[in-house]
Amino acid sequence: MTAPAIARLGYRFGCPIIPVRFERLVGARFRCTVMAPIEMMETGDAARDVVASMTRVNAVLEGWIRARPEQWLWVHSR
Repeated sequence: MTAPAIARLGYRFGCPIIPVRFERLVGARFRCTVMAPIEMMETGDAARDVVASMTRVNAVLEGWIRARPEQWLWVHSR
């Protein structure tokens, strides 16, 4: 149950999805990491393409969360 807006906007405007991660360091310092664009499927089946792209987005987020769970705070049931 992920909002598909990221993928839909990417397809609508022909923009890549570029993951950007901010990590807290010591005090008020942060590290910004810009990743390679996420490959977007274009099979002609828009609904399937959005699901496939959001699956890739979620895989990136999952990797970040598993690597540094202390960086994340969920305020809703997931």
